[in-house]
Amino acid sequence: MIHRKDFRASFKLLITNERNKEEIRDRLPKKIAPADPRHTFAFFFKPKWQFEPSKVKEIECAWRSKCNINANGWELYDPTVEYQRILGSSSEWRPSFVNKDYKICKTYPQMFFVPKRVSDELIEKVADFRCKGRVPALSWLHPNNGASIIRCSQPRVGVSRARSLEDETMIKEIWRTNPTGSNIHILDSRPRMNAMANQAMGSGYESTTVYKHCEIEFQDIENIHVMRNSLSEVKEACDHLFSKNGKTWFSKLETSGWIYHIRWILKSAVKLVKLINQGSSVLVHCSDGWDRTSQVCALGQIMLDPFYRTFTGFCILIEKEWVSFGHKFHTRLGHNAHVLEEERSPVFLQFLDCVYQIMQQYPNSFEFNNSLLCAIMDEAYSTKFGTFIGDCEYERECYKVRENTHSLWSLLHRKSMIKRYINPFYSLPVDPEYGTPSPSCLIINTDMSNFYFWYQYYLRQHPKYCNKYTEKVELRATEMCEKIYSLTENLELANREIERLNKIMDTMRLSWLRNTYDSSDFVSGKRSMIISSASHDPLHNPLIKSDEDGLEKVMEGGGVIPEPLPTVSENSQKEAESELKKSDNIENNNNNNDTEDENTQDPLISAENEWAFLIKKN
Repeated sequence: MIHRKDFRASFKLLITNERNKEEIRDRLPKKIAPADPRHTFAFFFKPKWQFEPSKVKEIECAWRSKCNINANGWELYDPTVEYQRILGSSSEWRPSFVNKDYKICKTYPQMFFVPKRVSDELIEKVADFRCKGRVPALSWLHPNNGASIIRCSQPRVGVSRARSLEDETMIKEIWRTNPTGSNIHILDSRPRMNAMANQAMGSGYESTTVYKHCEIEFQDIENIHVMRNSLSEVKEACDHLFSKNGKTWFSKLETSGWIYHIRWILKSAVKLVKLINQGSSVLVHCSDGWDRTSQVCALGQIMLDPFYRTFTGFCILIEKEWVSFGHKFHTRLGHNAHVLEEERSPVFLQFLDCVYQIMQQYPNSFEFNNSLLCAIMDEAYSTKFGTFIGDCEYERECYKVRENTHSLWSLLHRKSMIKRYINPFYSLPVDPEYGTPSPSCLIINTDMSNFYFWYQYYLRQHPKYCNKYTEKVELRATEMCEKIYSLTENLELANREIERLNKIMDTMRLSWLRNTYDSSDFVSGKRSMIISSASHDPLHNPLIKSDEDGLEKVMEGGGVIPEPLPTVSENSQKEAESELKKSDNIENNNNNNDTEDENTQDPLISAENEWAFLIKKN
């Protein structure tokens, strides 16, 4: 029996030859999870589509938000651009390149942001005190109150309660960047007992007696081993649901504790959001700062920043908080056959499950739908793309992933794919034109009654539990949104063309009026003839009415010439002639490419050509 990681149907291999059975048993794990990441499928995958820079363009998704199609996934996240957006006008933070060539921390990006008064020399000493060299780095900054989200790993205090003046100084500088002066809240994602156990092994947690202006709270999120066992029980419960013992489904699901773990993660994220809104900076860490820390920081930013709830913004968030800051995708997803089973854990799956829970409470606040979450998780397991190959940026550069593989974001940003994952009922945070706007900050209810089992992912192999109706409604609504947008765009083009033609007609009317009522015609006694002919002209009435007082003076004055009627300046006439020439060129090009009868001509174009001839003649 072969079980799939992504909860889709398992299958059996019937092998009668014992020799072949042993050979397949030995080779299959090596092919599925090779020891060298360069032997994974991503390095051999050749999709039918290729990235073409000339086809990158911006389209409107979900009516009113913008999304780049055919974008290069490897260039989607630019840390300089993204942190400029996050920092805005703040001058309290600076980029640090102390980790260039990954010399102080292999699992951190080469550039990260720190308080401006913190020197690179101090950062190097702080790296010696933090596990794996993962120093405190800026993750997000509140645009109004200046409160910040900081991420790092646990300190190396040990049983002796060792101290680092450099680390204490850096935490103090982070506190000084907050204009509100509120204390820094340290959210330790672990249970207190786990933190004390790590302290016995040489690590631990911060003491508020040493770290001034700090408060510490433990969030009781269990470690990777508990989460792995919990997911195994969920799989077992799903198998029982499809068997004759389906009556035990609810009891087995409750025994797994999966929903309880999801709840604790979201409770920690909600705590972070509330503290940030109150003006307090928050420092988040667990043990090494690449599992639970990534979960809490990313979920907090989704609830705080509407940009991360857009299609492109969500992809950028994953790149920033998970890929760039060194979540161990290759190890946690089991892509390496040499990795011990105890190192595998569904950390990233739990994050997507938490996003699903937020979407259930705020369904109109996300530009993407549930299908995008499933697609990202499937591709993370498939090893078809280089996005999740390796455990950190340093490894991906060693394997030359960018040069030899394709990015998942390139696939998802193709127009044909975007249509599948856009939420047609998405409402922008500030959108008075289209009904009730969605809130800019989301605070979810963490009572157990508000959590749902993600059946669209875990039970999708069984048609009875797949809500195809919801997917069809979303797809139909998306098609209607696209049609509305297309019609609106065509209407705008038509209005601009009508405005251009009206300007041409106005100029031609004035030119016709000037040449028709030339003063020489009045002197030569042709006044009555011209007035008579002008009164029958369809273009005459609107303009003559505006100047009928002048004409009455001509009639009553016995041939006395009144003041000149409005004339067309040379520039206006040249502009009209230029517009008409453009119309002539367009008509000529159309006639050259048209296979219909040469004598068939648009009456409007014919009228324009006739007027051009009359204007040039006069």
